Amino acid sequence: MKKETLLALIISIVVIFLINFPMLYFYLFPKENLVFLGRRVMNSQDTYTYVAFIEQAKQGKFLFTNLFTNEYQAPSLIRPSYFVIGKIASLLNISSILAFHLSRLILSFIFLAILYRFIRRFFDSMQQRIFVFIILLTSSGLGFILNRIVPSPTDLWIPESLTFLSLTESPHFIFSQILMLLGIMFFLKYLKKRELMDILTSTSLFLLLSFEHPYNLLVIGFTVLFVCLLTGEKIYKSVFFAFLSSFGLIYQLIQILTNPTLMGWHFSLLSPPPVAYLVGFGLLIPFAVIGMEKIYKEKDANYKLLLVWVFVTGVIIYSPFEFQRRMIEGIHIPLAILAGIGLFFVAGKFKKHWVDVVLSAVVLLSLTSFYTIYIDFSTINKDSSKGYYYYITKPEAKGIAWLKSHTGGKDVILSNWFYGNLIPGLAGRTVYLGHKAQTINFDRKVNSINSFLLSSDTKLSRTFLKENRITYIFLGNNDDMIFYGFKPDTKPFLTKVYSENGVLIYKVSSK
Repeated sequence: MKKETLLALIISIVVIFLINFPMLYFYLFPKENLVFLGRRVMNSQDTYTYVAFIEQAKQGKFLFTNLFTNEYQAPSLIRPSYFVIGKIASLLNISSILAFHLSRLILSFIFLAILYRFIRRFFDSMQQRIFVFIILLTSSGLGFILNRIVPSPTDLWIPESLTFLSLTESPHFIFSQILMLLGIMFFLKYLKKRELMDILTSTSLFLLLSFEHPYNLLVIGFTVLFVCLLTGEKIYKSVFFAFLSSFGLIYQLIQILTNPTLMGWHFSLLSPPPVAYLVGFGLLIPFAVIGMEKIYKEKDANYKLLLVWVFVTGVIIYSPFEFQRRMIEGIHIPLAILAGIGLFFVAGKFKKHWVDVVLSAVVLLSLTSFYTIYIDFSTINKDSSKGYYYYITKPEAKGIAWLKSHTGGKDVILSNWFYGNLIPGLAGRTVYLGHKAQTINFDRKVNSINSFLLSSDTKLSRTFLKENRITYIFLGNNDDMIFYGFKPDTKPFLTKVYSENGVLIYKVSSK
């Protein structure tokens, strides 16, 4: 193994270990009588929406449904990554949440191998490539320092904005960047060799990407268009290649317009004010600006791609779409490479001490990234048997396992929001309420549940359950619904079918 390859591998292993240290620690040393849920602080309520896809695949489904809302829906969601992960989990007989994390680790190494290969396009020096690789893996913004002055810096809450945070996220975040990067590399290869197979491979990868993160295709389509034009491609070819690269958007648009469940899905993912991004990328921006100044006259398509990618993303994250901030994914790659070019120029002014300058910048750029690991560890560690969010009790885990083995795909489970967020992933069952975005009419359903819990009108209560196809009610330890005033044993249409260590499950009478 070459020295450079070995060094890049060691860096990858160290960074991935540090990223996953909180997950590994709490899996190995769980709290007494509690079961660790395997989710982080950032985007915590989304984790089990992805685990639910894995669980559906484990249970034999090819097309998925949104299990976080009770409205009737025909299976139609296509998620290639989670289908494959679910099938492998089924073969290995491992839990869906374990499959979620193992696949994330494997995809992380694949992504970093491709990423390093991409970096090689821009730097001839091994030393420079290694430094840029470290910058790409660890750099963040100034959120750690300025979060009390600037509201919501993006490096503290938008995982797709930084490579480091993306690697802490769900498998499809990583897989989507693999597809994006590979598609771009084949596109650049086409511009160099003009071989048809390269552009077909590129557009095929982008089509597959449409099933994972379709938001990226708008950035890709415009980037392909402008890079083609800037490298002398004919206008009609440029437009055609841009169309092919973003073709998957058409399928996703049809899905949204024809699937009532998706139409009701709340896609409010607006970008924060520009200052949040500026702080979120921090010192990367001034270094990147210097890098841009150094390469903007270069005729090489690789450099033109970096400039166009950054420019297109900067414009499109404020375009009139509700999923604005999702389109930030991947921007950290060209931004960090440009910052590396700028940093090496600045460090070169210090001659013999340029390595010290670069190392100092690398450390400074990584502070917020490692701060998020501290946040994960300290926050999760606060959970106890008296109050928990990143854990559930062992009796609750056992009760949800009972739901999985005693209910079917047509059943709908009513629970409080906390358990409703977990049941689809742990049991593969539909819930009435479980996710603020994926549960259609979330706020209205919260009010409907509150009315049901306190209602003394048997007829109205039955009607509520029947109209919403609710067949079971799950109550965890010291459940909020009980504290709110719900008295299930006084309801003649409810039959207790499970009671163990404070966990209760009631079946709704069909009569």
